[in-house]
Amino acid sequence: MYITVTDYSYDTNYGSAVEGVLLLDEKPVRTKVYLSEKRVAEPGDTLQGVFRFRVTTPDGADEPTAHQGKGIFLLAYEEETAAIQKPESLPRWTFPVQLRQRLLAALLRQRRAVRACEVVAAAAPRAADRELIAAIRREERRHYYLLEGLYEEWDGVPPEYRRPALSLPKQYRLMLQQVICHKLDAVEELEQLQEQLPCARQREWLALVVEEQKEHARIWAGLYDRT
Repeated sequence: MYITVTDYSYDTNYGSAVEGVLLLDEKPVRTKVYLSEKRVAEPGDTLQGVFRFRVTTPDGADEPTAHQGKGIFLLAYEEETAAIQKPESLPRWTFPVQLRQRLLAALLRQRRAVRACEVVAAAAPRAADRELIAAIRREERRHYYLLEGLYEEWDGVPPEYRRPALSLPKQYRLMLQQVICHKLDAVEELEQLQEQLPCARQREWLALVVEEQKEHARIWAGLYDRT
């Protein structure tokens, strides 16, 4: 049995889950696949294996589920470990899903950047540093809302809230060092995202964000140099 993966997998309490499409009588059926181990599957991959199926319609479900309301009418459970086959080249239909994933990653990084400003400001020894970091935080929040708007324009719905995990050293100077590294990574990811956006207006918005993010990196570096 072959199932084409249409989204990114995510971890569950019992392994992983991912959405896909199964051809039944040459008709595509949206399917939620549950894998018994924590594994990574991406859009365009193919799952090959033996599955046990459950229909989500009232006649086929022993217990009510929310899957049917999301357009998923079939659940698939591994009978044995399925093989994950990678395509030689990614199909064009995977592009929107990849872009959505990049936007979600950028949003999570921005939430983390806002939280980092709060933590570093609390550890800053000088009032001038705290004021400067507070100004950066305000711009980081603005960047988050801009990215949130881009996501909603692209996906049609607001992004699901994800609480960011943040781990910083306790020493102020080491905090600054880590924040600088994270900021440079963010600039690189945003530049890659900018290249993928199909709309010129959205690319212009993101170009402004990138320039301000670079300025943030320079400010963080200045704080680090004088510490």
